[in-house]
Amino acid sequence: LSSTIGLVTDLSLASARDLLRLADFARTMTPSARHMIVANHVGAKHRGEIAKAEFERVTAVKLDHVVPFEPTAALATASTGSVLPAALKHAPAAAAIRAIAMRIGGIEPAAAKSNSVLAKLPLPKLSAKLSPSTFLPSFLKRSA
Repeated sequence: LSSTIGLVTDLSLASARDLLRLADFARTMTPSARHMIVANHVGAKHRGEIAKAEFERVTAVKLDHVVPFEPTAALATASTGSVLPAALKHAPAAAAIRAIAMRIGGIEPAAAKSNSVLAKLPLPKLSAKLSPSTFLPSFLKRSA
């Protein structure tokens, strides 16, 4: 069984009904898993979209992530054959996709810059000869 169950929806009333049904099913089948709700194509008004706050109120479900609708960014990546987060790093949709991937992978987002005195102290640079395999036990070095 997966440790994370993701449900993807748009912000239409029809999707709200489907989300409630699927979320209930996911909680019944995998009560110990993390359940992540993602809203996709947010901002595509032609799809009968309602506001995020209204969607959350109607469903009584908090959205974990929101991926904005960016047709120009999607077209740009389709022509280059690359994925959105790699091709357009500063696009809002790319940032949302990266946040989703980090949450699934269990990676904490980088902490904001600290204004503490300790953060401003110059730290020595590590040697370029050091690599992650330097710290591995010998039986793992062969496969690294």
